[in-house]
Amino acid sequence: MSRIYLTQLSFGSTRRQRVTLLSFLLLIPFLVSCEKAEILSCDTQTLVVEGWIASNEHPVVMLTTNVAVSTSHTDNEALLQHLMRYARVTISDGDKEVVLIGKHDKRYMPPYIYTTTDMVGMAGRQYMLTASVDTFYATAITTIPESVEIDSISQGMVEGNDSVRKLYVNFLDPTAENHYCLFYRTGKYSPQLNLCGVGVFSDANLAGNVRYPVYRTANLSERYDNSFDVFNVGDTVCVQLTTVDRQSFQFWNDFQNLSSLSGNFVMPYTKNIRSNINGGKGYWSGFGISRRILVVGEEK
Repeated sequence: MSRIYLTQLSFGSTRRQRVTLLSFLLLIPFLVSCEKAEILSCDTQTLVVEGWIASNEHPVVMLTTNVAVSTSHTDNEALLQHLMRYARVTISDGDKEVVLIGKHDKRYMPPYIYTTTDMVGMAGRQYMLTASVDTFYATAITTIPESVEIDSISQGMVEGNDSVRKLYVNFLDPTAENHYCLFYRTGKYSPQLNLCGVGVFSDANLAGNVRYPVYRTANLSERYDNSFDVFNVGDTVCVQLTTVDRQSFQFWNDFQNLSSLSGNFVMPYTKNIRSNINGGKGYWSGFGISRRILVVGEEK
């Protein structure tokens, strides 16, 4: 596996554009099913699902097809052709089934989502997703675990630089087994959060009070240098501690490994990302969530 023009697969791509989750997912069918000599010409179409339902929130689902790896620049209009806008998407919680409505929403990437106000996620419940469009039909099941509450977000000074801070999420890990994903966003515009660097972890080696670092990931929309362990003073940051079931944890852990090791020529990541989507690629995740919003540099 190698760094094959990942930045050119994201919407609004530039040389330093952030590599969205979609970009990695769209590469998977090519990287795992094509011979090396054919990696630029493989034309197998796969439905890619990105979806989640969080505790006390409405579900969000995004559907695309995979984008062929190319040595040339792919413009936005060509990429937008991969959005699946006229799908039938349903979610069942065992008691009722609701049909999600598709709509354009520029706050998300890709900028088209399926959602509904007729269902709200509840901890402990199981949710079945179905998506049907053209010749594609995909299903997936997820469970929302109990959330683990954030106690506080602490800030650390950086020697010689008073314009940035390090952030840490503090929480009490319960005795029951938990799988965590840590997300963040800067600013107030987008409801879509980014997975933190080294943000996928289990509590196998955790006990009691936990202090875990919040690391950013590469994102051109943020005004940072290459120091991914700091945030600018004055920025508004949302941190989300997320509990997920085991299947979702496997997906996010594999994705984290792919993100961090895909450019490592000494220890390249060569495994396929595990997915709970039957009939496609991607993820359908139940999130038990706890969020905190802070202004960096302000002490409460």
